[in-house]
Amino acid sequence: MKMSSMEFSQWQAFEEIEPGSPARDDFHFATLCWLIWNMLNGKGGRKMTIQDFLPMFGTEKRADRPTQKELKSKLLSWKSLYEAEQKGRSKHV
Repeated sequence: MKMSSMEFSQWQAFEEIEPGSPARDDFHFATLCWLIWNMLNGKGGRKMTIQDFLPMFGTEKRADRPTQKELKSKLLSWKSLYEAEQKGRSKHV
């Protein structure tokens, strides 16, 4: 299957304006992660930016990114809160 230069250029232009590109998906997911992080992190916790949740390919690890241990701890605390809330709901039913 062959593609003309003109058709290839049209596909390139479409990719630039189409909102469903992988780069935009990364940004949307990073925005969602940032919102959840800052919503559940509390007043005294580390503030993050959207850029902290964007994948960085071929770059060095940034020192201000949460460590694996910090992320695991935060997820486990969220899980505990969720389970406690669910347990509380089942008592009221």
